[in-house]
Amino acid sequence: MPDELVETRERIDSVCPTLAGLHFRLAKHLTGIPLTQQLLEQSTYLSGVVPGPR
Repeated sequence: MPDELVETRERIDSVCPTLAGLHFRLAKHLTGIPLTQQLLEQSTYLSGVVPGPR
């Protein structure tokens, strides 16, 4: 984990000990956008595949 996130992770862990909650709070801290269940369910996602080395 990058050193600059250690303090943030510790603060988040103190209020949200579950892994799922941690991901939501860390994403909000990094982006400023609160992730809600509604946002996740109603959003459109784009993805792709990056081939591995041959």
